[in-house]
Amino acid sequence: MNSMQGKVNQFQASWEALSNTLLGSDFLKGLTDSANTLFKILGAITDKLGTIPTILTIIGARMAFKNIGRDKMFSLIKCADCNSVLFRYK
Repeated sequence: MNSMQGKVNQFQASWEALSNTLLGSDFLKGLTDSANTLFKILGAITDKLGTIPTILTIIGARMAFKNIGRDKMFSLIKCADCNSVLFRYK
């Protein structure tokens, strides 16, 4: 068991046990069902609106989630009197 092959076999057995547990778990099944539902919703939106508005909606939602443009809305100001950094809304 101290040989390299023994360690590899032990690792492989641990990986297989973890994989079997995850594949049989309700979490992975729920994740798959959620992804399937999301794809069905995106398909329905694409059928109703078309491809371009759907893509623009997804991009807009992603930008809003990542706060794109945040640096243009706020600026950092160093206060000379109190020696701290302040946020200012533009």
